[in-house]
Amino acid sequence: MKIQIVVALLPCLARVALGFPATDPPPSSSIDPTGPSNITDPLPFPTADDPNELLIEDDTAVMELNSSAPILPTEEGFDKRALPTKLHWKADPNLHFRVGNSIRIHVDLTLHSSGHTRFYTRVNNRRHWGKYKYTVACSVWDREKRALVFSHHGKVCKVRSSCHIDTKDDSEFNETVKRYWEDIVRGDKIMHVQAAASWDFGSLLARLTDGASKVFEILKG
Repeated sequence: MKIQIVVALLPCLARVALGFPATDPPPSSSIDPTGPSNITDPLPFPTADDPNELLIEDDTAVMELNSSAPILPTEEGFDKRALPTKLHWKADPNLHFRVGNSIRIHVDLTLHSSGHTRFYTRVNNRRHWGKYKYTVACSVWDREKRALVFSHHGKVCKVRSSCHIDTKDDSEFNETVKRYWEDIVRGDKIMHVQAAASWDFGSLLARLTDGASKVFEILKG
């Protein structure tokens, strides 16, 4: 009797089952290539400059040269008086700080007997702070203790910014160099260099010209 009842109910149970869809299987995990990722991309190089970046001045920065020896020039060409017609100096007055990387500086100065001069500086901020102010200045004294001064100032952003290197290259004719050429080459021909993480050109100038009989600012940029 029970078997007959179950068999009779089978068509009804089948119709009820058809009214409910089958349960979908749980979705499988997949990676959406367009979605967010937990992988950190490396910072681009260089990053965009930040116009709101503050200018930093640090009077604790210490300038150090690669050598303690006097900075003497290479001499090229000689005229009838056995005087060189070209003097060329190079130096690296890098700025070092109590913490972190340095600001690397390269200076290149050329004087010609014709009066033509060239003053080149390259300032490279390797620090993760910026913008830094900077001033680079040098002087050459002639035998009469006249000081010829050359200087550049500017700013360099923090490392990984497009403005973390600042290059200046100035050339011009100067009558003073031409007029005193013999006194220049008859002097000690030592180039004196100063650099600072500031725009305090006055302090640098005082150190470069202390005791000079006269001061000529040849190139300033």
